[in-house]
Amino acid sequence: RIVGQGNDINNWNSFTEVEFQMQPAVNSVRNPKVDKNKLSIYPNPSGGNQLTIALNKDALYEKVKIDISDVLGKNIYAKTITPDSNIINLADIQLQAGTYIVKLDNTESELTGLFLVK
Repeated sequence: RIVGQGNDINNWNSFTEVEFQMQPAVNSVRNPKVDKNKLSIYPNPSGGNQLTIALNKDALYEKVKIDISDVLGKNIYAKTITPDSNIINLADIQLQAGTYIVKLDNTESELTGLFLVK
């Protein structure tokens, strides 16, 4: 559930409430690990053409899949990288104004964050 302020869902200028409910996957050998203390997204709100994702050192992966989707679940961006530091810069994105979910996934865990594009 996401609650915000603005003209409509695509023009929110601030979030007043964000709630995630995660359930273990039924046919999976791993469970998603969501920890907002391990993932920072900035600038937030973004201009839509660049995004930086900062991970805590203990969240580094050898290979990570990055997925960005809108709040309706439509996949907008996907890329697999091998980070060389705890900072991931995405300069190759072009996002319209709206609310987006970024998911970082590897074979061990999954981190999820929310950001806004003005």
